[in-house]
Amino acid sequence: ALASAARNVQYDDFRFSLTARGGAEFTTTQGECIPLEPGTLLWRAPGLRHTIAYRACGYSEFAIVAPGSLHATLVEFGLIDPARRSARLADPAPLFTALREASLAFQRAGQNAARLAVLLDVFRRVEREVEEASLRRGKGQALERARRLLAAKLDQPLSMEAVARACGI
Repeated sequence: ALASAARNVQYDDFRFSLTARGGAEFTTTQGECIPLEPGTLLWRAPGLRHTIAYRACGYSEFAIVAPGSLHATLVEFGLIDPARRSARLADPAPLFTALREASLAFQRAGQNAARLAVLLDVFRRVEREVEEASLRRGKGQALERARRLLAAKLDQPLSMEAVARACGI
């Protein structure tokens, strides 16, 4: 059941969030729907019209709200893929720790250049976490393909090389 929603909103700032608990649905006006479960990273570009429907079980996130121009900088540095809005982490705990530390450093940094350096470090860390999650997911999918292949051909001799080749490993 949904508890509340922010409907058809648009912000000029750049927002990056990591869902801590609860759940929500993030939907763009183009129909893209992203479930926000614990461990979901979401980056919302400036000017994106969207709706967020929060579930009754509650929702909390760690969010970084920055000037919209930061989004263009992160895209330029290759730290954000503009075609992608979210990623799911199997273990978000290390990133929560890094974000907490970055938040304190950001508050201490008085100049915009120092704040940008802190945010670039955060997004480098996010990029590593997303890559590691993708690799783990890819390995899991390859292992599942191997398991299915072996189960389907129990009555046939198979070499490790043949199974690996069939699974793209």
